[in-house]
Amino acid sequence: MKRCDGVVRLVHQWIENGTLTPGCKAPSVRQMSRITGYSMSTVHNAYGMLESAGVFVAQPRSGFYIDKLTHVSEECVPTQREANLDEAKEISIDTLTLRLFASWSNSELQHFGAVYASGDLFPVDELNRHFRRILRCSSSKRGQNHSMTAQGHLALREAIVRRYVEHGIAISPAEIVLTAGGMQGINLCLNVLTKPGDTVLIESPSMFPIFTALEHRGLRAVEISYSPERGLDPDEFEYLIDRHNVRACVLMPTHHFPTGVSTPPDAVRRIVQMAAKRNLPIIENGGYMDLHYGSHCASTLKRFDEAGLVLQIGSFSNTLAPGYGIGWLVPGRFLEQIILMKFASNLISGDVFQRAIAEYMQSGSFDRHLRALRRRLHARMSEGLQLLSEYLPPGCRFHTPSGGFMCWVEGPSNFDAVAASRAALRRGVGLPPGPVFSVREAFGNFVGLNFSFAWDNYARIRLKVIGDLIAAHSR
Repeated sequence: MKRCDGVVRLVHQWIENGTLTPGCKAPSVRQMSRITGYSMSTVHNAYGMLESAGVFVAQPRSGFYIDKLTHVSEECVPTQREANLDEAKEISIDTLTLRLFASWSNSELQHFGAVYASGDLFPVDELNRHFRRILRCSSSKRGQNHSMTAQGHLALREAIVRRYVEHGIAISPAEIVLTAGGMQGINLCLNVLTKPGDTVLIESPSMFPIFTALEHRGLRAVEISYSPERGLDPDEFEYLIDRHNVRACVLMPTHHFPTGVSTPPDAVRRIVQMAAKRNLPIIENGGYMDLHYGSHCASTLKRFDEAGLVLQIGSFSNTLAPGYGIGWLVPGRFLEQIILMKFASNLISGDVFQRAIAEYMQSGSFDRHLRALRRRLHARMSEGLQLLSEYLPPGCRFHTPSGGFMCWVEGPSNFDAVAASRAALRRGVGLPPGPVFSVREAFGNFVGLNFSFAWDNYARIRLKVIGDLIAAHSR
């Protein structure tokens, strides 16, 4: 696909999902150049094509506007649903996504689509020893639980604060609220910040379990593209929050799910600054922020948050074990509201597990484990990418993640990821297609792959199956 065609396609997608409506002004040539990464001459040529096609109307000394008679033909928007010109998209979870959720509990499937990392990476036996010891002590001291607060066990909050030193963030234990996993943190934030009918800015692609939280609250979504090369674009962020009445954002700029790519520090800083000017809260999914491959942490939104508008969510589900269901929230200026909401919904979040994790972290074992975890994840990702280069058919692309365990694969332009996913389930492979990562069901020729599992013969064969399915469904 030519670069001009890429600009034209993006404009049509914005018209399709209601970001650009008839009569409104399109991004300037300079803005579009920054958004896409293409030269201004390429954008200018693309805008000329759009003007010739009757999509744009040029106004002297003003810019380009969407023609009031513009409609999107089926030929213009490949692999998307029929046009919907609402200002934002309603959330709806389809049956294929629900089937993929259910497939995670099937141990016979190869979990390339799992949200969590492979269980063999976690120190479960050592954690369980701490858990059993605490249970024995608790049974002999009935009624002497000193951590029965909505914010959670103090020792664990103190241990989390020490972890934030590595990220260049200074907080106190009083600024942390412990939760029953990362999703409870997201739900608490949405409950405090939004009401039914509000519009939320989310990434595209994005972690699809978040869609369920938005759908249950009757929220609408505006999508900001997350580039597998550059992450979030501050210019697109500014354009979208100026164009829409956004009440809150849900963003994951660090080892993003599913691309695995982190947004550069300067872009992260600019996004925080623009949100602060508009008093716009950002819910930051920091679930993978400790899973970097290199020696330095990637920048988080919270690091540049001077106004207290970033509500950062963390979780031990990806560093210790999903089964313990322990996470945390640093809600900034919304601390009191979050505590009240937590008190009303779930006063205690696994107190015994909190104490076990606190002891484990205080012993120094967590730091050693985390270093080993990063090395193993990096090694498995590297091997997975090497296998991809061998198994994928011509016309596929992928980018090297900065951390985490997800890889975002683009198939040939005529690849039908949904059909391949259905076929994969029949062959014992959980393969999430690109459309489940998008509210508007975009990315029809993409798949997301979890590469945290050991590369035994079984996993290699299943990855070869994926390569064959991509080839078979690209005809």
